[in-house]
Amino acid sequence: MTNLDIAFGESKTRDEKIQILKQSYRQLATSALQCLWLNADPEKRMVQLMEKEPEGLEVLKRCLDKGKGVFFLTAHYGNWEALGLFHGYLNVSPLYSIVRRLDNPFLEEAARTFRTVSGNGLLYREESPLKIVKALKNNHCVAVMMDQNTAVGAVFVDFFGKAAATPRSVALLSYRLGTP
Repeated sequence: MTNLDIAFGESKTRDEKIQILKQSYRQLATSALQCLWLNADPEKRMVQLMEKEPEGLEVLKRCLDKGKGVFFLTAHYGNWEALGLFHGYLNVSPLYSIVRRLDNPFLEEAARTFRTVSGNGLLYREESPLKIVKALKNNHCVAVMMDQNTAVGAVFVDFFGKAAATPRSVALLSYRLGTP
């Protein structure tokens, strides 16, 4: 509730904030259950959910035709874990997600397995940024969650009326490498 108070201040009532909180927990539970369901038979079950030609796939293919990889910028919104799995089954180019190691080793192993089962890779935040460059130069896709707090090399932007640290590395790498 503290974060909702920070984000909305007095612009929303306590009851409205409680509804947002409930919806957030409902979405988190739904995403977790979807991942458990998908994990039982990832390829077969993901194919059941996929459209034949996802919207924007041709745009992605045109970007990859440039041979410089592609950056995906997203946030922890909806089922971001299933989105990565979905990308792997598109068979266009592996997706390398920049991730933080989970504190619980059991959960870390489960997450790593789920995230890589469809041919995708992981780039851990504490690893060398050169691994990102290598993935892009190999014409792979790199996913960055822009809503994570970054202490180093951040630009502070207004977010709900508060200064929020936003990584600038993606914009710099995209500019320097010519990566869309």
